[in-house]
Amino acid sequence: MSDAARGATAARPTSVIFVTASRDWWGAEESVLTLACAARGRVRQTLLCRSEPLAARWVAEVGPSVVLARDNRRVQRAPRLQDMLWLLRNLRLLLSHDVVVLENFHLVIPGSLVKLAQRRGQRMVLDLHDKISTPRASRILRWFAPRMDAVISVSDYVAESLADLAVESATIYRPVRAPRQRTRRANAGRVVGIVGRVDPDKNHPLVIEAMSAAPRQLRLVIRGDRSDNRTPYRAEVQQLCARLLPDRHEIQGRVDPARAMEGLDILVVANAQEAMGRTVVEAQLAGVVAVVPDRGGAAELVEHLTTGVVYPAGDARGLAAALTWLSADAGLRAELTERAFRTASARHDPTAYARAYLSALTG
Repeated sequence: MSDAARGATAARPTSVIFVTASRDWWGAEESVLTLACAARGRVRQTLLCRSEPLAARWVAEVGPSVVLARDNRRVQRAPRLQDMLWLLRNLRLLLSHDVVVLENFHLVIPGSLVKLAQRRGQRMVLDLHDKISTPRASRILRWFAPRMDAVISVSDYVAESLADLAVESATIYRPVRAPRQRTRRANAGRVVGIVGRVDPDKNHPLVIEAMSAAPRQLRLVIRGDRSDNRTPYRAEVQQLCARLLPDRHEIQGRVDPARAMEGLDILVVANAQEAMGRTVVEAQLAGVVAVVPDRGGAAELVEHLTTGVVYPAGDARGLAAALTWLSADAGLRAELTERAFRTASARHDPTAYARAYLSALTG
């Protein structure tokens, strides 16, 4: 890109296209929508996606500037090829915007197309909300990330995974819209929740084991659904709950995001490799105490005994002890939730986030 073209784009980008290959709705998709709502009127925004729920909400909350792209049935067994063909089919749309934001690191655009876009004065940005923990992901990023004009990471934990790749990254924590009212319960302290994908990396067995050693008045609620229907993990979680918590658990499946924290007193994160932990912020804004491991992105969102509770990652006994004394101390819970609400409201404010994000897009 020429210095003149780069300077013109950096000075005043007028259009951004967000590209996500996800076919489902998780925290990253919610963040894109929250950003777009907060950035309305500041820049022209378009969404290129595969998710019908995301497209419908974008139309309702942002506007009609969305393209819902279907998959090619003939290349279902070659997902990376399918991704590339998907991008090529929408090349004209991509080239019509000042900034292209890729929401998935595996959406590898051919180098020649990246150079073409940059010669035209466009900026290519990678929004990284996944922990890079596999050799394959590292190989993709080693080739792909240095060709981007900017990389934005969801946490310092994710940004650090790029250190070995010699890729610079700006950390911007994701925005979360505060609920209309915070949780208030008469029997506070008794309902412990796990919210999110029911996948092995979420480490539900650790929480179930900890709950089996906690006071019997504590009850576990699991909300979320599996992202891969081929895995038996959900059945394994059900069996473990039936064995260790026979009358003290409820697996509710997926719930409306607006109700994710409803009725919970304590939220537990067990994944020590969580990229950020959007549910932690949702809990803090809803008046639910967040309990997180001392490793991973979620640990960046909680200050121990100030805005939540931190326990040693992978330590079921330590988690059980934390749940025991936390559930018994109503005064501490009240202090934690109040301080957490103030901190999360400032750190994850969508309007402030939109300003920071749009600034990062220009470099």
